[in-house]
Amino acid sequence: MTSAIPDFLSELYQSANAVSQVSTFERRRLIERAARMIAEQRIQLAATGNVVSMPSSVVAGLDTIHPQIDDMPDPENCMS
Repeated sequence: MTSAIPDFLSELYQSANAVSQVSTFERRRLIERAARMIAEQRIQLAATGNVVSMPSSVVAGLDTIHPQIDDMPDPENCMS
């Protein structure tokens, strides 16, 4: 089984390089996928005994951004 992480990181990188073209829906989807991948990786690491310390603020930040995504300004208008 291959990891979805490289595919996700590639998509995230491409989206960051075309931020003005990423819709609100796509931004929301990327945030949801990031939170899900973090949770899945924590489960896998715990199952193998390889616990990696990650501040809860990482996921808390995603939880904060997600409900506000509709109110965030268009990145294209912020770059001037």
